[in-house]
Parts: sequence; structure tokens; C-alpha cells
Amino acid sequence: MSSSETPSFIAPNGQTVTPSDLVSLYREYARIPSPGKAFIRPPLSNGAQYVTVNWSSRDCEQQEVSSHTKVYRVSVDSSNPKKVQVERVSDCLDTSAVVLSTTSNSGQRTAVLKTKTKDGKEKQYIDILTDSWKEKSIDVELELSTGAVITKSPFSGMIWSPDEKHLAVVCEGKVPKSESFFTPKKASTEPSKNGAVPGEEYFYKEDWGEALDGVVHPVICILDLSSSDLMAKVVQVNKYSLQSPVWINGNTFLFIGVNEETKKLGVIYCTNRPSVIYKWSLDSDEPTVLYDGSTCIRCLRSSPSGKVVFLENSTFGPHFKASQLVSLDVLSGKRDVLVDLDIRGHPELRALYVDDLPKRCWSYDESFVVFHVITLGYKRIVKVDITKKEISTLFDAGKFVLDFDGKTLVGSSSTITKRPASWVSFLKDGSWTEPAALEEEIIEKNLEYSVVEIPTEESLSIQTFLVAPSQIQSSSAPTFVCIHGGPHSMFCDSFMSPLAMFAQLGFKSLLINYRGSAGFDEKMVNSLPTHVGTKDVKDCIACVDHFVQKGLIDPKNLILYGGSHGGFLVTHLSGQYAHYDWLACATRNPVTDLAGMTEATDIPDWCWTEGFGENYKFDRVLTDEELLALSAKSPIRWVHQVKTPTIVFLGSNDRRVPMTQGLKWYQLLKARGVKTKCLVYKDKHDLYKVEVDSDYFVNTMLWVLGEFDARRWK
Repeated sequence: MSSSETPSFIAPNGQTVTPSDLVSLYREYARIPSPGKAFIRPPLSNGAQYVTVNWSSRDCEQQEVSSHTKVYRVSVDSSNPKKVQVERVSDCLDTSAVVLSTTSNSGQRTAVLKTKTKDGKEKQYIDILTDSWKEKSIDVELELSTGAVITKSPFSGMIWSPDEKHLAVVCEGKVPKSESFFTPKKASTEPSKNGAVPGEEYFYKEDWGEALDGVVHPVICILDLSSSDLMAKVVQVNKYSLQSPVWINGNTFLFIGVNEETKKLGVIYCTNRPSVIYKWSLDSDEPTVLYDGSTCIRCLRSSPSGKVVFLENSTFGPHFKASQLVSLDVLSGKRDVLVDLDIRGHPELRALYVDDLPKRCWSYDESFVVFHVITLGYKRIVKVDITKKEISTLFDAGKFVLDFDGKTLVGSSSTITKRPASWVSFLKDGSWTEPAALEEEIIEKNLEYSVVEIPTEESLSIQTFLVAPSQIQSSSAPTFVCIHGGPHSMFCDSFMSPLAMFAQLGFKSLLINYRGSAGFDEKMVNSLPTHVGTKDVKDCIACVDHFVQKGLIDPKNLILYGGSHGGFLVTHLSGQYAHYDWLACATRNPVTDLAGMTEATDIPDWCWTEGFGENYKFDRVLTDEELLALSAKSPIRWVHQVKTPTIVFLGSNDRRVPMTQGLKWYQLLKARGVKTKCLVYKDKHDLYKVEVDSDYFVNTMLWVLGEFDARRWK
């Protein structure tokens, strides 16, 4: 084929596929919207309520994640209390320009953060909106005594006080200006212009790592909006970065301070950083410590009367682990555990694995809270009785909370075969109405899946999902062996576009929750540290062997597919088990040499935890023996055995797994004559940008289909 000809391949389902076909397939699934958050307005006099749901999708033409809102009118049928009436009352409203927004509980005031480019410089504005007009527009740079408003989780936050007179906003602390020693001055005795400190322009400013470039010292700015003149007051704590402000009343609020000493370790995806709870009032000079348990605290949530709950777990160790749900008496600082680390006697829950709590989670009478957890491979909504300290599940699996006003709950749901949808349920006379869909639910056609448990030698089961086109569900077929990252993450029964796209071309997908995966119990999580490169690898092979023996996957056409720690495992498998003759390997930002990671990543503690099962020591240097031990656990040990055609995708701005890890793997394969290709994107660890994700999919499929086509003719 000449370079000018368009390549084409025969997919496993017999379809002829060209690059343009793959582009069309990606576009089809990129358009699928997913609900991200919702807001339930107070009831009208007739009991009906308006619900706003924010949806997002991937815009391939503008190469961006676009967002829009839809408004629904919901109510309980007066003649049938078990029936919910739903009416959509607005067209889609494009909200892509909105960076952050928050609406007061009354629904009467909304704060919206937007960015605009003026004179080539990006500026932030906070618009204060009512139902009738724009009340105020605040120029962040000119009117706030801080740096920019922080827009990235977990530090981003903007919340109204109960009386709606004040708005708390998390911002970057004001950085003193600096200049060169050699900045010209009119006279030698003249002070630096604008109060700038000479000689400090190149001082190192440590930030919070991956995805949080430039986030150095978050503070909280309190905007007094009760008069026409804007008043701003800054709350800050030395050596602590602030987040999660929650109002207790119109005068007092709490917030979390994340310890910045001795070194800032990356916080994105890491729910184990030392933190404390502070209390501050409008008439106070300095915040005071309300609770410090030498633990990680997150997701502060207050009730209308000022009761507080939060999530708490130990510091260091695995980056995602089970949490306690804790309540706190604001007056006394007394802490009370509502749900402990080990949940006993519940068939569907063993521990709380929670990524976040809803901003509003309290019931109308403050007797319980609701939120969603990941448990045994499924997302579930749970209810925790505050007085009885009892936990129970609500609704069926696959649902999570978008908003809860105390009586009305709006949620989202999806499964591997069901596209994301939103729904509403009402709490009436102590029981919930059957969830009513706000939009028509769409089932993915010709897609099936099964959940299979595979035992290990430790009496721990490995959970797998085998996803297949309906027509070949019981037949052997080419299969993507999909391995999640973390390692303390998990696959769960939720919609994943890549699996549906693979199935459209005739591929199955095998998803593996190996030992170390979260969402089961702490024994499962803690079974992996010190054993990376052995237990997790063996689990993946055991799963492959199981389905090969059952005749459900084709051993001659298996594709290794994973990123981050999943990349660690697929590169491991391609070397340790080279005799499996894998069809291809596609890996994103893989960890290939633990020894080389320790001083280059924003989370060096990860290497200590997974490599040695120890807590990170800030003042220690690894010995030669320790470095050798880390390399021995790494894929690099097996690179000499690799023969699998491997395509590597890297982010040049990745601070979690530096691109040198994947680049080294690519260069070694190339030097050893293994077929390989490397693509580098100007993106972070997740390779989430639309222009990146779309190119990544097309190049992955061209690589895999090329190998599949070539093997067919051997």
C-alpha cells in the first residue's frame, strides 16, 4: 500500500474499517451526554419542584468538553402518591463558559465564575445572579485581596451562607511580587516598584502536583454581598492549604486545612493527606482548630441547623481506602463515629469506599444522610441513620446522588449496557417513590456482560466483568484485557464508552479487579502492598486462563490494555508472560521502573507503600538494596522477554507518572527490535483532553486492527 492510500482493516466482526470509520465511531459515542450535578429548587405552593440538571459531552468539532443544562418540573401525582410526574420545561442551555457555580438553598441567588480574555490576558469574574437580573459582577483580580479563584478539585469551592449575605470562595493566596536585583531604578535609594521584593523572582514555589499546577497556598475569601459596596475578608492559615468551607450559620463556618509540611505530596486521587478542621466566625481575627485527629479529613457537610458530618481515614498507606463516616459537635468538638471501617452483617456493604459526598446530603428532619458508595463492583446509594448509627441501601444498584434537598432526591444511573440517565424520587410518609426517569433511558444495543468471581490462594475473590457483543457472548473472540490503574481503584458496573466501541467492532472486553482493588474490603486493599508485580500480575493471568479454558476468549487474539498502574501490569504481562503471544499492547503513561519513579513523581509515598508496605519518610534516601528491590518488582526486569507489538501514549505534562517511564520502555523495545510506536501529547496523566482522547482511540484501534489483520494471514 502506498503512503497516499487510506489503510483499511478487517475487524473481528468482518467489517471493513478505515480511519474515517473509527473517527465516526468515536464521534457517535463522544456525543453521549452524562449528568454531572443537579439542583432542586424549593417546592411551589402546589408541591411541584423545578430541577436543573447539568450534562456534559465531548465536542469533537470544537475539541472541548461542552456542558449544558436542562430544567424539569417534577411532582407526585395527587391521585396516585406512588407515581411521579415529570415534564421537561426548557431546551438545552449551553453552559460551557461557566467554570464554577453555586446556588443558594432558597434558589434565589446564584454565583457564577467565568473567565474572559481581555488585552490578551485571561481574567476571572464572579457574577451574582437573581431570578430577575445580574446583581453584581466582581472582577477577581481587582476586587479580591487574593490570587485567582481555584477551579480544580479538591481545593475548588464556592458556597453561600444560609442568610445569603456572604459567599465563601477558595482562592490562591496572594503572592508577593518579586523582581530581579537588576531591575532598573531611577535612583539607588529608590524602593522597588509596587512593593516587589528584589531577588526572589526565581524562588521555588511548591504546588500540589498533578493537575494542580500553580495551586500553592489556597485561602478562603469571604465576600460580603449585603451592601452595594463589596467587602472581602481573607481567611488563611500558615502552612495549611484550605478547602471545603461549610457554613454553620450566617456568622460561622468550618473548613479543612491540608498540611503543607514537610513536603506537598500530590492530592488528586489521593485521599490520605494529613488534615484538620478549623472554625472561623465573621467577628474573629484568627481561625481555631476544632478537630485534629492526625488523620485525613474530607467532604465536610453541614445540615441547615449546623450539624456536621465528614469522611475520615488514616494518612499515608494506600491512596484510596475505606473511610469512617463521622459526626462532629461544633460547640464541643466531640467526634462520633457513625459508620466504622468494617461494616458487619450487611449483604451488600463491607466498608465505605466513597469518592465524594453530595453537597446537600441531609434529610429534612436531620435524622439521616444519603450518599453513594462503590461496593462489590457496583455504585449504590446508602442511607445512614444519625441516631441509630445504622446504614442501609436505597434503590437498586447502579445509582448515585446528584442532589438531595431533604425530601426530593435527584440521581444518575448507568450500567455497562445502559447509557447515563437521570431520575427523581420523593420521600413521602417515610418511604420513597419509585425512581422516575427525567429522560428516556437508552440501552446499548447488542451488548451483554457477565460478572464472574475467580478465587485466589488467599481466599480472596477476583471480580471480573466480561463484556461482549450479544451475538458472540458464548463464543471465543478477540478480547481486550482491560486493567485499571491505582492500584487501589476499581472497575464497576457503569457505562464505559470504550467497551461499547470495542464491541461495535467485534471485540470482547475483560475487566479485572485484581487484589488491591478498592470497593470490597480493607483485606483486599491491603493484600497488595509489597507484592506489586507478583500478586496483581498473577491475578490477571488467572483471569485470562479461566476464560480461555471456558472457551470465551481467543488466546491467540488478546490485547493488553491499561494505563498508570494498569500500564505497569500490561507491560509486566507482556514480559513475564511473553509466551502467551499477546496480539498487541496499548498502554498510557505506564509505570515501568519503580526505582526511577521515587524522586520524579508527585507521589513518592506511592512507591514506598506499594513497594515496601511502609509509610513514606521525608528525610530518607533509599539504599542501593531498596532501589534494586524496587526494580526487581518492575516491568523493566522483564523487558528482554517482550515481543508484543506495543503502542505507548504519553502526556508531556504528566507529574504523576513522568513520561520518562513510558519513553524508556519504548526506547528499550525499539532498541531490541520489538515493533513499537510512541505518541506524546501536551496533556496530563489522564490524557483527558478531547483532542487527545479522540486521537488516542483512533491510533489504538489502528494499531490493534493492524496486528489482528496481520495475524489472520499468518
